[in-house]
Amino acid sequence: MSDDIRYYALIILFALGMFAIDDFRGITRTCYDGADGHEIVLHNNKTAVDPTFEQVKAFAREDLTNTKKYTSKYQCGDFSEEFHDNAEAAGYKCGWVFVDLENGPEDHACNVFNTTDAGLVFIDCTHGDSRVRVAKGEEYKPKHYESLGFVSNYNILW
Repeated sequence: MSDDIRYYALIILFALGMFAIDDFRGITRTCYDGADGHEIVLHNNKTAVDPTFEQVKAFAREDLTNTKKYTSKYQCGDFSEEFHDNAEAAGYKCGWVFVDLENGPEDHACNVFNTTDAGLVFIDCTHGDSRVRVAKGEEYKPKHYESLGFVSNYNILW
């Protein structure tokens, strides 16, 4: 490949990269893996805003992530990754949350919004959309589902 072709190829790749950066605030690499082994990667919308609690409820009702089937290849981290990306695409800042659980079968993932009127609102879309309490020492129990254990720690990635 000649130097001229390499130069123009780099210019094109740079231009495409700038277009992507212009459309999104960026990509957050999480160091967590989805059920199928892919790295959980969050796509953030640079123009997304903190929603109101009513906007979170309306978004959760309209988003279809919770209708997907929980399988060995699509689990809580995957649900939360998709829900996050959908919320950001809809214009709402959304966090992806890794929850360390004690006395539960395994750790878990959910989402969070920093609402303008109700503070942090955690949503679990794995077993239907459910507002959950995420605090150290508190029981993690989505509505209409069994307890997953007690929160020992959690990490929010925006």
